[in-house]
Amino acid sequence: MAPVKLRFGGMEDGFQELLGFHTPTSLRKTKDILRISVFMDRGTARQYQVTNSGEESDVREVWNWASQALVVRQLTSDDMRQLHELLNQLPPAISDEPPPARLIVVSFRDDKRWRTRSYDSQSTPEALQKIFKVIESRENRLHELFEREMQKRIPATMPAK
Repeated sequence: MAPVKLRFGGMEDGFQELLGFHTPTSLRKTKDILRISVFMDRGTARQYQVTNSGEESDVREVWNWASQALVVRQLTSDDMRQLHELLNQLPPAISDEPPPARLIVVSFRDDKRWRTRSYDSQSTPEALQKIFKVIESRENRLHELFEREMQKRIPATMPAK
């Protein structure tokens, strides 16, 4: 069971398996500093992880079916500094667990200890919203740079869109 106090009647195997991403056993020997699961339902979650070297990956896990839409990014040193600052600003976990379709579970390394907290996606703390901007924006910035580079390569005689 995950270190958060999740009490749902009749939990399905998929939900428990996806929560396994946050168990002490799975966190013990990892180089990750952050893991986040954003549940869509009891058997589907978008799972993020960031290593201490700044590699971020996220994937939609559909229990007993597929891992979909994997994205891997490299965070900059500024991104990592900002991420550490934001992790220190995360509030305590909510007292009443939301239904699985609104659950966000966050596990992060605080010095040498792992902390796991749960939040409701309908009232996401500001620090967590900023964390998502840091870990998801890298791809957008690379895409923008690529687009600008491609625009430079278009001959001047071609009509602009």
